[in-house]
Amino acid sequence: MNRLEISKKVFLDRYNESRSVECALRKALNAAVQRNTLYVSGIQTSNRNAIRSYWGDCLKELGSEFREDVSLHKYERMIEQLKIRMNREFGHAFLSGCAHGSMFRVSHAQKSISVFVKHLWCLGEIPEPNICPIGRLILKKTPARLSNDLAWGYVNTIEAHREKFRYVMEAAALARLSVARWELFEFDS
Repeated sequence: MNRLEISKKVFLDRYNESRSVECALRKALNAAVQRNTLYVSGIQTSNRNAIRSYWGDCLKELGSEFREDVSLHKYERMIEQLKIRMNREFGHAFLSGCAHGSMFRVSHAQKSISVFVKHLWCLGEIPEPNICPIGRLILKKTPARLSNDLAWGYVNTIEAHREKFRYVMEAAALARLSVARWELFEFDS
């Protein structure tokens, strides 16, 4: 087994032991809200479940796009479209008026899409993508640490996302790896 296959196995052993798409969806949704507040206070479990079900359906739809090559431009459109869809359908259930932009943000969309895509890739469901999950942990391993530009949860524009993604692309290029491989190798190291 080569380094890539070992890293995929280690990732799946830790985060998707069942090797299932359903687990991948749960992990993607959880990662998007883990350190990134989304819901209004006191939201009912039934409402949260309806949101997660719709969100998961959106991710399945977007994930299937990655069976073919997805350009960075198309990926950015996917992020924006997911943000718009989620706010249109469930804006009433999302926290508004927060300091870094309200409701379902680019940071929620990016994290959920990219974590789901990472799982699909590691499961062998799609070819290697040209994206990866971005968050504080991975930004600490990029030039972002030099300028203390590590915050992720506030990101609510594609322009801000591009700035963060540039750090990842720079670190991957220095390591002579694709961004997907670089992030996979660095994530738990």
